[in-house]
Amino acid sequence: MKLTQFLRMTRFRGRPPAAAGAQRAEETLSRPPHGGRGQWLTALALGLAAFLVYNSNLRLISSGDNYPARYLPFAIWRDGTLYLDSIAALTAQGEADPYWIVQVGGHAISYYPVTVPVVVSPLYLPAALYLDRYGWTADRVETAARVMEKLAASLIASASVGFMYLLLARRTRCPWPLWLTAAYAFGTNTWMISSQALWQHGLAEMLLVVALYVVLGPCSAARSFGLGLVLALVGAARPPDAIFSAALGLHALHWSRGHRPFLCLGAALPLSLLLAYNLAVTHHLPGAYPIKANMSFLRLDPVRGGLGLLFSPARGLLVFSPFLALVPFALGAALRDPRTRGLAALILVSVVLQGYLYAKLDWRAGCSWGPRWLTDMVPLLVWLLAAGLHGLNRIGRIVLVLTTGVAVAVQVIGAFWYTGASDAVLMREAGDPNRLSVVWEFHNAPFVAELRHGVAPRELALEVEGYVDRIKADGQDADLVIAGTDLTIQGWALTDHHSPHAVRVHLVPTRFDPYRRPGPYPAAETTALGDRPDVAKSRGSRGPTGWEVVLPTSGLEPGAYRVEVKAQCSPGGEFRSAAHRPVTVLPAEPTAGATAIGLEDLARVARTRLRARQSAAGFWQTAYTGATTFDHPQFEMNVFTTALVHDVLVPLARPGELEKCLLQARLHLRDQIEANGLVRYHGRPDAPSLPLLGCVITPDADDTALAWRIGGGPRDARLGAARNALRDYRTAEGLYRTWLAPREKYISVEPGRDPNPTDATIQMNVLMFLAQLDTVEAGSLHKALQSTIAEDRLWVYYERAPIVPLLREGDLAAIGYPVVLPAARRQTTVATQEVWVSTCNLLARCQGASGTRPTRAELRAALELLGRNSFEPVRSNPPLIYHNDLTARPSRYYWSPDLGYALWLRVYQELANDLERTGPVP
Repeated sequence: MKLTQFLRMTRFRGRPPAAAGAQRAEETLSRPPHGGRGQWLTALALGLAAFLVYNSNLRLISSGDNYPARYLPFAIWRDGTLYLDSIAALTAQGEADPYWIVQVGGHAISYYPVTVPVVVSPLYLPAALYLDRYGWTADRVETAARVMEKLAASLIASASVGFMYLLLARRTRCPWPLWLTAAYAFGTNTWMISSQALWQHGLAEMLLVVALYVVLGPCSAARSFGLGLVLALVGAARPPDAIFSAALGLHALHWSRGHRPFLCLGAALPLSLLLAYNLAVTHHLPGAYPIKANMSFLRLDPVRGGLGLLFSPARGLLVFSPFLALVPFALGAALRDPRTRGLAALILVSVVLQGYLYAKLDWRAGCSWGPRWLTDMVPLLVWLLAAGLHGLNRIGRIVLVLTTGVAVAVQVIGAFWYTGASDAVLMREAGDPNRLSVVWEFHNAPFVAELRHGVAPRELALEVEGYVDRIKADGQDADLVIAGTDLTIQGWALTDHHSPHAVRVHLVPTRFDPYRRPGPYPAAETTALGDRPDVAKSRGSRGPTGWEVVLPTSGLEPGAYRVEVKAQCSPGGEFRSAAHRPVTVLPAEPTAGATAIGLEDLARVARTRLRARQSAAGFWQTAYTGATTFDHPQFEMNVFTTALVHDVLVPLARPGELEKCLLQARLHLRDQIEANGLVRYHGRPDAPSLPLLGCVITPDADDTALAWRIGGGPRDARLGAARNALRDYRTAEGLYRTWLAPREKYISVEPGRDPNPTDATIQMNVLMFLAQLDTVEAGSLHKALQSTIAEDRLWVYYERAPIVPLLREGDLAAIGYPVVLPAARRQTTVATQEVWVSTCNLLARCQGASGTRPTRAELRAALELLGRNSFEPVRSNPPLIYHNDLTARPSRYYWSPDLGYALWLRVYQELANDLERTGPVP
């Protein structure tokens, strides 16, 4: 059979040549429209059936285009605003530069029109009430938003299905209204686009169906006003659909004779509100599109583009919904019928115009299913098909049934198999799609490619949780990092209390700044998960959940960032937000280049590193090793190091440069004081740094004295309890023991030969504390310490680490309680520490505690030695500040690079003081 003969057999004819056919057509045209409550019940049943089918895949098939519509209703209900400010982090979904958010006037707003989120916001009321009752946490908002987006989208699409049936049954005299309604509902992108997420297309489709239903019925003032309202909302929801609004509006002007003012008033209401929003919020008449859009891409070949829109396996409308290929044969009947001629002609022109517009663009339309851009014209095409359906003969009906079946099968594959895997191929290359062969290769068609994997996971109600345990820079935990430092990030993630398939970690800016450099920002993905017994116990989870990735920070601009963690439940599933944690990136350090870095630059580096290495809680960490070499250190948090670094930094002449660091340190030390007035080495037992950076341990005199002297207050009621506890552990000779608890109540203490020694340096720290409160007790301790300091039994924790005793010798002399260290205790047996002992002696001479003041050359030489190669000696051989009782096991040695930077700054300040009158520091 020739093609021409087949087309004649299947063509639509307003006037069949056979007498029987002519009689049937006349009867069909003359039959009055069906009426009664039955049609409304049928429409309701069809809408309900569609709603159930649309939700049967139990997943959300969404995109960045939909995120503002998903979350903005919550800002409307909670904050009464159309700004995204309060929910910007959620709306960004962990992306560093989300194209769907723009910044205008210091506010985050939607790149897309806000019509859809405003219209659907009443549907979000139950979710808003739920969140009001149980709390607006990020996890609850995320879950509620995903569920509400799916329900709202499917409800709108289902409503359009019900109205489509009424349109075909009551307004079009269609002999097959039920079949065509089913084809519209399940054989077009009404299913895969409109019902699966809050695209603009879904609301536009429903409004167009309603507009057709109204304009094909009787006219009244109320209907004219409503039609104007609906037509304006079509263009407000989806700006390219203003073409359809114009076409239907022209017909409506003829239809509404006598009621045109009501038609115009209805249209003016939403348009005025939209223009007011555009001008007041986006500062552009067309909305936010001009902020980012570049219309120079309207340059593609419209002929080839049109062929792609209609026939390509990747996005062709007549490939995904082949029954619409019968529309051209229906046009003759629709254009000959005087009741539909004018409307059909206007719709035909509008469809061609919009198709021409899209043909000049990248008609692949991003990552989505099928001919997404043409979704909005589907109701119009179905109506054109229905208008000429009465002329379809038997073979034509068979073709309609078969092609409808194919269209439904295509949508089923999309609803249950589509994961975006096909888009990875189709969207791999940017540019003109007309020049790409992949869009024309049938094996790349989404309904073919997506069947190569299993059914997509049902993740609508998926529960995702996680935590970022540690962010480490240079081996230690950090909340501030210097640009150029690699971050080692550790944490855990769960999907429905099970191991995730993969974890993706991004480092993204906290605030959306349109002037910030574009991405990409650091990101890493891993499927290598480790066991986390603590998570399994606390969360009742199964399988490995721990992860670790490394992210570079080279090239990042200084500012606030956040580590964003996403987890994927199974292959092909969506990456869902699991956890986040803030981190601040500081400016990159100056590089030496061809010449050495000047002392001023080194001072800037030292201050930057002190800020970067201090945690958000206010403490500096301590490195520890098992030997006297600084190899493979581990890190902990303790009260002692923070107090020591604080004391070294306080005398600087310009504290403003590190004032915030010192304040944070004082607040941290104050917070470690417990209700009984005592302080533990690793801080409070409920500290968030435990158990990662320490353990619960017995309170001690050293840290109690340090925390009270720096962070406590003389009027604090707990001070008396602390002093009484110290007195309880004062020996007969007037010295204070280390541990403030009896031996049988020690926690995490491995004592040596003396289970509770009276260490000399601990006496120095207690003496500095008492000197602020009680000169009698301070004098008694000073006398006892002077008479016993040479005895070996007092050198428990500093036998091989003289740096802290040397510093405290100067501190005590400055407050009027001089203590002279024995010569043997002024030296170190660790050869690599000689440089730090010399630095401490240099500072002592600067303070006039011993010898003559060092020359400028000596100070400069010390600074250049320690600052060599951007402080390489500090990083590779930091000050050894103490060790555990060497008669106990295992041995541990404790180091502090931060003390090294602080000591360098003290020496630098002494040189600056000397050069103040002669010129700047070179």
